[in-house]
Amino acid sequence: MTKQVKGATVAQAEVAQSSQNRNLFVSVNTFDVDGKPVGTRVVDMYHYGTRNWLQNHLWWAMHNGHSVEQAPASDDEVDNYLASQKEALATKFNGGEPVAKAA
Repeated sequence: MTKQVKGATVAQAEVAQSSQNRNLFVSVNTFDVDGKPVGTRVVDMYHYGTRNWLQNHLWWAMHNGHSVEQAPASDDEVDNYLASQKEALATKFNGGEPVAKAA
């Protein structure tokens, strides 16, 4: 038996992009022994895969004499990260073709 609600509508809630939500993303910058940049990456601390990458990366950097700088990601870094992840998913699930935005 299922429960039916008369007149119920399904509405998609808009996600609030507060500064608190943005602090869940970390900008990770890696430097070699001489202080030259090796790489940079944005990590979503709520995503198991990227959070696990950060742990492994810190281990690797420590054993290779590198230093790692971490800070909350800027709004631009988060926007670029989310856009690249969205494009990667679209490419993966749409046969190699990114989905065009609706006008």
